[in-house]
Parts: sequence; C-alpha cells; structure tokens
Amino acid sequence: MINVVNLNKDELERIDAWRGILVLMIASIHAQQLFLFPYYGLNMGFYIWGQLANASVLAFFFISGLVIIMSLIINFNKNDDKVDLKHYLYSRISRIYPPLIATMIICYIIKFILFKFNMLGSHQSFLLPGEQIGIGREYFMFSRYDVIEFLKMNKLGFEAVDPSLWTLIIEWWMYFFGLFVFMLFTTKKIGLRLFYIVMAMYMYSKIESNNSYAPVYVSIWVLGGIYLFAKEYRKHFNIVLILLGIIGLCIAEFGLHIFSLKKDITTQPVVQFSSILIFAGTLFYLPKIKFLQKIGHISYTLYIIHFPIYLLIFSLLHVYSYKSPMLLFLLFFGSIAVVIAISLWLSKIIENKNLYYNLLKKYF
Repeated sequence: MINVVNLNKDELERIDAWRGILVLMIASIHAQQLFLFPYYGLNMGFYIWGQLANASVLAFFFISGLVIIMSLIINFNKNDDKVDLKHYLYSRISRIYPPLIATMIICYIIKFILFKFNMLGSHQSFLLPGEQIGIGREYFMFSRYDVIEFLKMNKLGFEAVDPSLWTLIIEWWMYFFGLFVFMLFTTKKIGLRLFYIVMAMYMYSKIESNNSYAPVYVSIWVLGGIYLFAKEYRKHFNIVLILLGIIGLCIAEFGLHIFSLKKDITTQPVVQFSSILIFAGTLFYLPKIKFLQKIGHISYTLYIIHFPIYLLIFSLLHVYSYKSPMLLFLLFFGSIAVVIAISLWLSKIIENKNLYYNLLKKYF
C-alpha cells in the first residue's frame, strides 16, 4: 500500500481548467501561424505568444506525469500491492488510439478533398507567392506506410500533416517508461528490478529515437509524478517554486538574452524548467471557470484534430484572407470556433474511454 493522498475533485477540476487554457494556447498559435503571421510577421507579441504555446506543451507533459503516476498508485493499491498490467495497458490504448485513428480518418478525408479539387496542399504547397517562411506544411502528403508506422508509434511522415501528433508518440512511450520505473521502486525482487531497469531503458530509447529533446520531456514528466507525492507540503513550497522559476527566467533574459534575441525556448532548457516551476507553483490556484473546464474535457480531441482542419480552411479561403486585417482576424477566430465545435461533437465518440476499455476487455 502506497500512502499518497490522491487529487481531490476540486484539484481535478482546476487541472481541467488548465488543460483548457493550454490547448487553446496551442490551437491559437497554430491559427496565428496560418492566418496572421504571413501578414504581420514575427513581432515581439507573436514571439511571446509562440513561446507560451511551447511552454503549454511542456505543461501537458507535467500534468500527464502527475495523473499517470496517480493512476498507477490507485491500480497498485487496489490489486494487493501489484500493478494490474492488463488494466493499465487497456486504459492507455483506450485513451490514445481511438482519437488517433479518428484523426487519421479526418486527414484522409481532407487529403481526398484537396486532391479532388486541386486545392492548396495537393499539387501546390501551402506557401503563397512571395512567402519565404513556411506557415504550414509544404504539402498535405502521407502514405500508407507513414500511417502504419505511426500506429506503431514511430515518428514518420504522417506527422507532417499534423505537427501536434509528435507529442502522442512521446506520451505513449512515456506511459510505459513510467510504468517500469514505478514497478522498479515497488518490488523487492532483484531479478525483477533488473528486468524493469532494462525495460525502462528500452522505453527511454524509444522516446529519444523520436525526439532529440527527450531528456527534457522525460524530466518534466517525472517532475509531475514527484509533485503528486509532495501534496502535504505543496502549500509551503509553491511560492518557492514560483520564485525559482522567476529567477530562472531572469537569468535566461539578463544573462543569456534569450527573449530579446527571440530564441526558441524548445532549445533552451533553463527557460523550459523555469516555466514548469512557475506552472507547478500555480497549478491548483487557477479559478474553476466552467468554459475552460469544458474545453479541458475535450482538450485531447481538440489538440490532435485542429491543425489539419485549419489547413483545409486555409486552402478553401486563402484567396480572401489577405484583403484586409479584419478578414484575417475573422478567419483566425472562425477557424478556432470551428475546431472547438467539431471537438465538442467528436469527443463524445472518440474520448469515450470506458466504451473502448470494455470492448478490449470483452474481446481480448
């Protein structure tokens, strides 16, 4: 039995509100890249916006570590101090694969439309005449082999039409890295410990082979799990976390000039970890805003489907999008509204985790 006080309803609702903020930040920056960036360029406001979106991805990894470790503890305590591996595997498959498969179907439909009507993204890239910087993908192209490899959670060409999907690969292998690390610390058998070490190292190698910044993402995910264990002491050191994060950001700017030089924070660990410290320190102080909680409930669907839908909207309406700033902003807000509406409907089908879990349990 692991004596850890799990998250209560109030804390879970605040996490949902955070999920809503984070996914809206990511979805909005992708809309900005398509509809606003070609017209306005990379000003300081757009730069800060983009870096906040990058930090939002890191925050999702932190939340994932916290929630997955909590689920492992509940699993462990309910099953006489051992992990029910079948339950854990079915739960992870039910979480990841139905939305992923639905996204692939959406991408096939969009690809058919683009090529059927010879639209941007088919035989002509999404780059408009005179543009020097890619605002989306070059072409909406992927093969069957790309799809098969992605279903095997290997990074390949399918990710090119939906750049949000790279995090799913990291997340998938992180689930099992976390599982084996957890079992390593909950068994007393030397042979099993050696086996779990080997398996954890293998899972880490899968993460690293798919992303060169694996050490940062894994560390942040693990920090989320550690944060769960610190529940009784959070109130005492949340302010410390925030202060350390602020100090780190000050060092990043005044010592390394990261922000004034508009450097990408995905290559700057000092900013990444400082951002996560501030996020951790404020995690359970966000007001429980119903709208954000609602978006948080559909955040997974919204996160993985928004970009290909943006590209379809852009391909359909690009000829109108540069006539006036008003039209640009209408497309920007309209595209976000469209993906939220689709996500509200689609999430009821593809995020019905209990349905898919019971089907797996029944047939396997």
